Amino acid sequence: MARTVDPEHTAQRREAITIAAARLFGTQGFEGTTIADVARAAGLSAGSVFYYFPDKRAVLRAIFEPDLPRAMALVARTADAAEPVDAILDVVTELAADARSPEAAGLVVELLRQAGRDPELLDVVTRTAAVVHDGLTGLVARGVADGSVDPALDPRETAAWLQTLTDAVYLAPTPAATRCRPCAGRSRVTWHHIRRTRGGTMETTAEEPVTVRLPAGWLWLVVVLGAGLGCGAGFAVAPLVGWLVELVGGAPGPLRLAAALPTVWAVPVLTLAGAAGGAWVASVWRRESPAVTIGPDHVLVHQDGAGTHVDQGQVGAAFTDGHDLVLLDHTGGELLRTPGSDLTTDRLRDAFTRFGYPWQGTADPREAEFVTWVDRSPGLDEPAHALLRTRRRALADKRTGAAEEALDGLRALGIAVRDRSGAQQYRKR
Repeated sequence: MARTVDPEHTAQRREAITIAAARLFGTQGFEGTTIADVARAAGLSAGSVFYYFPDKRAVLRAIFEPDLPRAMALVARTADAAEPVDAILDVVTELAADARSPEAAGLVVELLRQAGRDPELLDVVTRTAAVVHDGLTGLVARGVADGSVDPALDPRETAAWLQTLTDAVYLAPTPAATRCRPCAGRSRVTWHHIRRTRGGTMETTAEEPVTVRLPAGWLWLVVVLGAGLGCGAGFAVAPLVGWLVELVGGAPGPLRLAAALPTVWAVPVLTLAGAAGGAWVASVWRRESPAVTIGPDHVLVHQDGAGTHVDQGQVGAAFTDGHDLVLLDHTGGELLRTPGSDLTTDRLRDAFTRFGYPWQGTADPREAEFVTWVDRSPGLDEPAHALLRTRRRALADKRTGAAEEALDGLRALGIAVRDRSGAQQYRKR
Protein backbone atom coordinates (compact mmCIF):
# COMPACT_ATOMS: atom_id res chain seq x y z
CA MET A 1 0.00 0.00 0.00
CA ALA A 2 1.44 3.39 -1.00
CA ARG A 3 2.49 5.64 1.85
CA THR A 4 0.39 8.79 2.19
CA VAL A 5 2.40 12.01 2.50
CA ASP A 6 0.92 14.75 4.66
CA PRO A 7 2.27 18.07 3.26
CA GLU A 8 1.59 19.93 6.50
CA HIS A 9 3.38 17.30 8.58
CA THR A 10 6.31 17.36 6.15
CA ALA A 11 6.56 21.15 6.32
CA GLN A 12 6.52 21.04 10.13
CA ARG A 13 9.28 18.42 10.27
CA ARG A 14 11.44 20.29 7.76
CA GLU A 15 10.98 23.51 9.73
CA ALA A 16 11.94 21.78 13.00
CA ILE A 17 15.08 20.41 11.38
CA THR A 18 16.13 23.76 9.88
CA ILE A 19 15.52 25.61 13.17
CA ALA A 20 17.67 23.12 15.07
CA ALA A 21 20.33 23.19 12.36
CA ALA A 22 20.47 26.99 12.28
CA ARG A 23 21.11 27.07 16.02
CA LEU A 24 23.86 24.45 15.79
CA PHE A 25 25.51 25.84 12.64
CA GLY A 26 25.56 29.28 14.24
CA THR A 27 27.08 28.15 17.53
CA GLN A 28 29.42 25.29 16.61
CA GLY A 29 29.89 25.75 12.86
CA PHE A 30 28.75 23.87 9.77
CA GLU A 31 31.78 21.55 9.71
CA GLY A 32 31.54 20.95 13.45
CA THR A 33 27.92 19.83 13.31
CA THR A 34 26.79 16.35 12.25
CA ILE A 35 23.40 15.20 11.03
CA ALA A 36 23.15 13.23 14.27
CA ASP A 37 23.57 16.49 16.22
CA VAL A 38 20.80 18.09 14.18
CA ALA A 39 18.53 15.10 14.66
CA ARG A 40 18.98 15.11 18.46
CA ALA A 41 18.31 18.85 18.64
CA ALA A 42 15.14 18.43 16.54
CA GLY A 43 13.98 15.40 18.55
CA LEU A 44 14.27 13.04 15.56
CA SER A 45 16.41 10.15 14.41
CA ALA A 46 19.23 10.69 11.92
CA GLY A 47 17.30 8.58 9.42
CA SER A 48 14.34 10.94 9.69
CA VAL A 49 16.55 13.90 8.77
CA PHE A 50 17.78 12.08 5.66
CA TYR A 51 14.16 11.33 4.75
CA TYR A 52 13.52 15.07 4.40
CA PHE A 53 16.95 16.21 3.18
CA PRO A 54 19.48 14.38 0.99
CA ASP A 55 22.53 15.75 2.83
CA LYS A 56 23.77 18.37 5.29
CA ARG A 57 24.28 21.02 2.61
CA ALA A 58 20.62 20.71 1.63
CA VAL A 59 19.75 21.49 5.27
CA LEU A 60 21.94 24.61 5.15
CA ARG A 61 20.29 25.76 1.91
CA ALA A 62 16.85 25.19 3.40
CA ILE A 63 17.66 27.62 6.22
CA PHE A 64 18.11 30.46 3.70
CA GLU A 65 15.64 29.47 0.97
CA PRO A 66 12.62 31.08 2.73
CA ASP A 67 14.47 34.41 2.65
CA LEU A 68 13.69 34.80 -1.06
CA PRO A 69 9.86 34.69 -0.86
CA ARG A 70 9.98 36.78 2.32
CA ALA A 71 12.09 39.41 0.55
CA MET A 72 9.73 39.43 -2.42
CA ALA A 73 6.73 39.91 -0.13
CA LEU A 74 8.48 42.68 1.82
CA VAL A 75 9.42 44.58 -1.34
CA ALA A 76 5.90 44.20 -2.75
CA ARG A 77 4.35 45.40 0.50
CA THR A 78 6.46 48.56 0.67
CA ALA A 79 6.76 49.40 -3.02
CA ASP A 80 3.77 51.77 -3.06
CA ALA A 81 4.18 53.26 0.43
CA ALA A 82 3.16 56.92 0.67
CA GLU A 83 6.44 57.88 2.42
CA PRO A 84 9.48 56.36 0.66
CA VAL A 85 11.84 57.11 3.54
CA ASP A 86 9.53 55.40 6.05
CA ALA A 87 9.36 52.41 3.71
CA ILE A 88 13.17 52.28 3.41
CA LEU A 89 13.57 52.24 7.19
CA ASP A 90 10.83 49.58 7.49
CA VAL A 91 12.68 47.37 4.99
CA VAL A 92 16.03 47.81 6.74
CA THR A 93 14.47 47.19 10.15
CA GLU A 94 12.74 44.00 9.03
CA LEU A 95 15.84 42.69 7.28
CA ALA A 96 17.87 43.25 10.45
CA ALA A 97 15.28 41.79 12.83
CA ASP A 98 16.88 38.33 13.02
CA ALA A 99 20.19 39.88 14.10
CA ARG A 100 18.95 39.68 17.70
CA SER A 101 19.14 35.90 17.58
CA PRO A 102 22.15 34.61 19.59
CA GLU A 103 23.33 32.41 16.72
CA ALA A 104 22.83 35.03 13.97
CA ALA A 105 26.44 36.21 13.68
CA GLY A 106 27.85 32.67 13.63
CA LEU A 107 25.29 31.56 11.06
CA VAL A 108 26.17 34.45 8.73
CA VAL A 109 29.87 33.60 9.08
CA GLU A 110 29.08 30.01 8.04
CA LEU A 111 27.05 31.30 5.10
CA LEU A 112 30.03 33.33 3.92
CA ARG A 113 32.28 30.30 4.27
CA GLN A 114 30.03 27.81 2.52
CA ALA A 115 28.54 29.93 -0.29
CA GLY A 116 31.74 29.66 -2.31
CA ARG A 117 31.64 25.87 -2.02
CA ASP A 118 27.95 25.43 -2.81
CA PRO A 119 26.71 27.00 -6.09
CA GLU A 120 23.07 26.32 -5.20
CA LEU A 121 23.42 28.13 -1.88
CA LEU A 122 25.17 31.04 -3.59
CA ASP A 123 22.34 31.24 -6.12
CA VAL A 124 19.72 31.43 -3.34
CA VAL A 125 21.58 34.21 -1.54
CA THR A 126 22.34 36.13 -4.74
CA ARG A 127 18.73 36.11 -5.91
CA THR A 128 17.49 37.25 -2.50
CA ALA A 129 20.02 40.09 -2.41
CA ALA A 130 19.01 41.16 -5.93
CA VAL A 131 15.32 41.36 -4.94
CA VAL A 132 16.14 43.50 -1.90
CA HIS A 133 18.49 45.72 -3.90
CA ASP A 134 15.92 46.34 -6.61
CA GLY A 135 13.26 47.13 -4.02
CA LEU A 136 15.46 49.58 -2.13
CA THR A 137 16.64 51.17 -5.38
CA GLY A 138 13.04 51.83 -6.36
CA LEU A 139 12.20 53.39 -2.99
CA VAL A 140 15.27 55.64 -3.02
CA ALA A 141 14.47 56.71 -6.61
CA ARG A 142 10.91 57.57 -5.58
CA GLY A 143 12.26 59.58 -2.65
CA VAL A 144 14.62 61.50 -4.92
CA ALA A 145 11.74 62.21 -7.30
CA ASP A 146 9.37 63.56 -4.62
CA GLY A 147 12.09 65.51 -2.78
CA SER A 148 12.14 63.45 0.43
CA VAL A 149 15.57 61.97 -0.30
CA ASP A 150 18.74 63.91 -0.94
CA PRO A 151 18.98 64.26 -4.75
CA ALA A 152 22.78 63.89 -4.53
CA LEU A 153 22.33 60.21 -3.64
CA ASP A 154 22.52 57.64 -6.43
CA PRO A 155 19.59 55.20 -5.92
CA ARG A 156 21.52 52.00 -6.76
CA GLU A 157 24.60 52.98 -4.76
CA THR A 158 22.45 54.02 -1.82
CA ALA A 159 20.57 50.72 -1.94
CA ALA A 160 23.87 48.84 -1.88
CA TRP A 161 25.04 50.95 1.07
CA LEU A 162 21.83 50.17 2.98
CA GLN A 163 22.26 46.44 2.33
CA THR A 164 25.85 46.62 3.58
CA LEU A 165 24.66 48.44 6.68
CA THR A 166 22.07 45.73 7.33
CA ASP A 167 24.60 42.94 6.83
CA ALA A 168 26.94 44.65 9.29
CA VAL A 169 24.26 44.44 12.00
CA TYR A 170 24.48 40.63 11.87
CA LEU A 171 28.25 40.65 12.30
CA ALA A 172 28.37 43.29 15.06
CA PRO A 173 30.28 41.94 18.08
CA THR A 174 27.47 42.83 20.47
CA PRO A 175 25.56 40.51 22.80
CA ALA A 176 22.06 39.82 21.52
CA ALA A 177 20.45 41.18 24.66
CA THR A 178 21.93 44.62 24.08
CA ARG A 179 21.91 44.72 20.30
CA CYS A 180 18.85 46.94 20.29
CA ARG A 181 20.95 49.95 21.28
CA PRO A 182 23.50 49.67 18.45
CA CYS A 183 20.59 49.12 16.04
CA ALA A 184 19.10 52.38 17.26
CA GLY A 185 22.43 54.08 16.63
CA ARG A 186 22.56 52.73 13.09
CA SER A 187 19.01 53.95 12.45
CA ARG A 188 20.18 57.38 13.58
CA VAL A 189 23.08 57.21 11.15
CA THR A 190 20.64 56.29 8.37
CA TRP A 191 18.60 59.38 9.18
CA HIS A 192 21.72 61.53 8.83
CA HIS A 193 22.27 60.24 5.30
CA ILE A 194 18.64 60.37 4.10
CA ARG A 195 16.65 63.58 4.20
CA ARG A 196 12.86 63.70 4.44
CA THR A 197 10.13 66.31 3.95
CA ARG A 198 7.37 67.19 6.40
CA GLY A 199 4.73 69.72 5.53
CA GLY A 200 6.67 70.83 2.47
CA THR A 201 9.75 71.86 4.49
CA MET A 202 12.97 69.96 4.02
CA GLU A 203 14.47 68.86 7.34
CA THR A 204 18.19 68.19 7.14
CA THR A 205 20.78 67.00 9.61
CA ALA A 206 24.46 67.52 8.97
CA GLU A 207 26.24 64.33 8.01
CA GLU A 208 29.62 65.58 9.15
CA PRO A 209 30.57 65.51 12.85
CA VAL A 210 30.79 68.84 14.66
CA THR A 211 33.99 69.81 16.48
CA VAL A 212 33.73 72.22 19.42
CA ARG A 213 37.03 73.72 20.51
CA LEU A 214 38.60 76.86 21.89
CA PRO A 215 37.28 79.72 19.70
CA ALA A 216 39.89 80.91 17.21
CA GLY A 217 39.03 84.52 18.05
CA TRP A 218 40.33 84.03 21.59
CA LEU A 219 43.65 82.78 20.23
CA TRP A 220 44.00 85.75 17.90
CA LEU A 221 43.20 88.02 20.84
CA VAL A 222 46.22 86.58 22.69
CA VAL A 223 48.45 87.26 19.67
CA VAL A 224 47.14 90.83 19.35
CA LEU A 225 47.57 91.38 23.08
CA GLY A 226 51.19 90.18 22.86
CA ALA A 227 51.84 92.51 19.94
CA GLY A 228 50.28 95.41 21.86
CA LEU A 229 52.45 94.75 24.89
CA GLY A 230 55.51 94.56 22.62
CA CYS A 231 54.59 97.83 20.96
CA GLY A 232 54.19 99.53 24.35
CA ALA A 233 57.51 98.09 25.47
CA GLY A 234 59.16 99.60 22.37
CA PHE A 235 58.26 103.06 23.59
CA ALA A 236 58.90 102.37 27.28
CA VAL A 237 62.08 100.28 27.20
CA ALA A 238 64.56 103.19 27.08
CA PRO A 239 62.99 105.10 30.04
CA LEU A 240 62.66 101.81 31.95
CA VAL A 241 66.34 100.93 31.51
CA GLY A 242 67.36 104.46 32.57
CA TRP A 243 65.24 104.20 35.70
CA LEU A 244 66.72 100.78 36.59
CA VAL A 245 70.28 102.05 36.10
CA GLU A 246 69.63 104.95 38.45
CA LEU A 247 67.88 102.73 40.97
CA VAL A 248 70.08 99.61 41.14
CA GLY A 249 73.02 100.51 38.95
CA GLY A 250 72.22 98.21 36.03
CA ALA A 251 69.58 96.43 33.93
CA PRO A 252 69.24 92.97 32.32
CA GLY A 253 71.18 92.54 29.06
CA PRO A 254 68.15 92.03 26.77
CA LEU A 255 66.59 95.24 28.10
CA ARG A 256 69.82 97.19 27.57
CA LEU A 257 70.05 95.79 24.03
CA ALA A 258 66.48 96.87 23.26
CA ALA A 259 67.05 100.26 24.81
CA ALA A 260 70.09 100.78 22.58
CA LEU A 261 67.87 100.59 19.50
CA PRO A 262 66.37 103.80 18.11
CA THR A 263 62.69 104.04 18.95
CA VAL A 264 61.83 103.75 15.27
CA TRP A 265 63.42 100.28 15.33
CA ALA A 266 62.59 99.24 18.91
CA VAL A 267 58.82 99.59 18.41
CA PRO A 268 58.46 97.23 15.37
CA VAL A 269 61.06 94.77 16.70
CA LEU A 270 59.39 94.46 20.11
CA THR A 271 55.94 94.42 18.50
CA LEU A 272 56.95 91.41 16.42
CA ALA A 273 58.58 89.80 19.46
CA GLY A 274 55.39 90.36 21.46
CA ALA A 275 53.27 88.89 18.66
CA ALA A 276 55.57 85.84 18.51
CA GLY A 277 55.29 85.42 22.26
CA GLY A 278 51.52 85.71 22.05
CA ALA A 279 51.44 83.13 19.25
CA TRP A 280 53.46 80.72 21.39
CA VAL A 281 51.11 81.19 24.34
CA ALA A 282 48.11 80.69 22.03
CA SER A 283 49.59 77.47 20.61
CA VAL A 284 50.16 76.06 24.10
CA TRP A 285 46.64 77.07 25.12
CA ARG A 286 45.17 75.42 22.03
CA ARG A 287 47.14 72.20 22.58
CA GLU A 288 46.12 71.91 26.23
CA SER A 289 42.49 72.84 25.56
CA PRO A 290 40.15 69.95 24.63
CA ALA A 291 38.65 69.59 21.16
CA VAL A 292 35.34 67.71 21.34
CA THR A 293 34.05 66.10 18.14
CA ILE A 294 30.39 65.03 18.28
CA GLY A 295 29.11 62.75 15.53
CA PRO A 296 26.05 60.56 14.93
CA ASP A 297 27.73 57.47 16.38
CA HIS A 298 30.51 58.64 18.72
CA VAL A 299 32.10 61.42 20.74
CA LEU A 300 35.85 61.97 20.40
CA VAL A 301 37.84 64.18 22.78
CA HIS A 302 41.42 65.23 21.92
CA GLN A 303 43.54 67.03 24.49
CA ASP A 304 47.30 67.55 24.72
CA GLY A 305 48.10 64.76 22.26
CA ALA A 306 45.75 62.16 23.81
CA GLY A 307 42.31 61.06 22.64
CA THR A 308 39.23 59.44 24.19
CA HIS A 309 36.48 57.74 22.14
CA VAL A 310 32.95 57.14 23.48
CA ASP A 311 30.30 55.30 21.43
CA GLN A 312 26.95 57.04 21.07
CA GLY A 313 25.12 53.99 22.44
CA GLN A 314 27.04 54.24 25.72
CA VAL A 315 25.97 57.82 26.50
CA GLY A 316 23.07 58.13 28.93
CA ALA A 317 23.58 61.82 29.74
CA ALA A 318 25.72 64.74 28.56
CA PHE A 319 26.05 68.04 30.42
CA THR A 320 28.45 70.64 31.78
CA ASP A 321 29.25 70.59 35.48
CA GLY A 322 30.98 73.79 36.52
CA HIS A 323 33.99 74.03 34.22
CA ASP A 324 33.79 70.37 33.12
CA LEU A 325 32.09 68.55 30.25
CA VAL A 326 30.71 65.24 31.57
CA LEU A 327 29.33 62.11 29.87
CA LEU A 328 27.54 59.44 31.93
CA ASP A 329 26.56 55.93 30.93
CA HIS A 330 23.05 54.54 31.29
CA THR A 331 23.68 53.40 34.87
CA GLY A 332 25.02 56.78 36.02
CA GLY A 333 28.68 55.80 35.79
CA GLU A 334 31.08 58.45 34.57
CA LEU A 335 32.40 57.81 31.06
CA LEU A 336 34.25 61.09 30.63
CA ARG A 337 35.02 64.30 32.51
CA THR A 338 37.16 66.86 30.72
CA PRO A 339 37.82 70.57 31.35
CA GLY A 340 35.28 72.53 29.34
CA SER A 341 35.85 76.13 30.43
CA ASP A 342 37.36 76.90 27.01
CA LEU A 343 34.31 75.50 25.19
CA THR A 344 31.15 77.49 24.57
CA THR A 345 28.17 75.80 26.21
CA ASP A 346 25.77 76.83 23.46
CA ARG A 347 27.87 75.07 20.80
CA LEU A 348 28.14 71.94 22.94
CA ARG A 349 24.37 71.91 23.50
CA ASP A 350 23.60 72.44 19.82
CA ALA A 351 26.01 69.70 18.70
CA PHE A 352 24.84 67.09 21.20
CA THR A 353 21.14 67.72 20.59
CA ARG A 354 21.70 67.82 16.83
CA PHE A 355 22.82 64.20 16.84
CA GLY A 356 20.25 62.97 19.34
CA TYR A 357 22.37 62.72 22.50
CA PRO A 358 20.55 63.18 25.85
CA TRP A 359 21.74 66.70 26.71
CA GLN A 360 20.99 67.55 30.37
CA GLY A 361 22.03 71.20 30.49
CA THR A 362 24.54 72.99 32.71
CA ALA A 363 24.14 71.12 35.99
CA ASP A 364 24.86 67.56 37.07
CA PRO A 365 21.50 65.78 37.43
CA ARG A 366 23.02 63.92 40.40
CA GLU A 367 24.53 67.00 42.01
CA ALA A 368 23.00 66.25 45.43
CA GLU A 369 24.82 62.92 45.66
CA PHE A 370 28.36 64.40 45.71
CA VAL A 371 30.19 64.32 49.04
CA THR A 372 33.48 66.04 49.92
CA TRP A 373 36.09 63.36 50.47
CA VAL A 374 37.51 62.94 53.97
CA ASP A 375 40.28 60.38 54.22
CA ARG A 376 39.24 57.13 55.97
CA SER A 377 35.62 58.27 56.35
CA PRO A 378 33.14 55.36 56.58
CA GLY A 379 31.42 56.13 53.29
CA LEU A 380 34.11 54.37 51.22
CA ASP A 381 36.20 51.22 51.52
CA GLU A 382 39.98 51.29 51.83
CA PRO A 383 40.77 50.63 48.11
CA ALA A 384 38.74 53.73 47.16
CA HIS A 385 40.41 55.82 49.87
CA ALA A 386 43.83 54.66 48.66
CA LEU A 387 43.05 55.75 45.09
CA LEU A 388 41.78 59.14 46.26
CA ARG A 389 44.96 59.64 48.30
CA THR A 390 47.07 58.71 45.28
CA ARG A 391 45.14 61.13 43.10
CA ARG A 392 45.48 63.95 45.66
CA ARG A 393 49.26 63.52 45.83
CA ALA A 394 49.54 63.26 42.03
CA LEU A 395 47.59 66.49 41.55
CA ALA A 396 49.72 68.26 44.15
CA ASP A 397 52.90 67.10 42.37
CA LYS A 398 51.42 67.95 38.94
CA ARG A 399 51.75 64.32 37.81
CA THR A 400 48.79 64.32 35.45
CA GLY A 401 49.28 60.76 34.24
CA ALA A 402 49.26 59.30 37.75
CA ALA A 403 46.15 61.33 38.61
CA GLU A 404 44.36 59.98 35.52
CA GLU A 405 45.31 56.40 36.40
CA ALA A 406 43.88 56.82 39.89
CA LEU A 407 40.71 58.33 38.41
CA ASP A 408 40.36 55.36 36.04
CA GLY A 409 40.63 53.03 39.02
CA LEU A 410 37.91 54.94 40.88
CA ARG A 411 35.62 54.80 37.84
CA ALA A 412 36.16 51.04 37.68
CA LEU A 413 34.87 50.91 41.27
CA GLY A 414 31.77 52.89 40.21
CA ILE A 415 32.90 56.14 41.84
CA ALA A 416 32.70 59.51 40.09
CA VAL A 417 35.13 62.22 41.24
CA ARG A 418 35.34 65.95 40.65
CA ASP A 419 37.47 68.79 42.06
CA ARG A 420 35.88 71.69 43.90
CA SER A 421 37.73 74.47 45.77
CA GLY A 422 40.88 72.38 46.12
CA ALA A 423 39.02 69.35 47.49
CA GLN A 424 37.93 66.11 45.86
CA GLN A 425 34.20 65.34 45.81
CA TYR A 426 32.82 61.90 45.00
CA ARG A 427 29.59 60.03 44.50
CA LYS A 428 28.82 56.36 43.97
CA ARG A 429 27.15 54.97 40.85
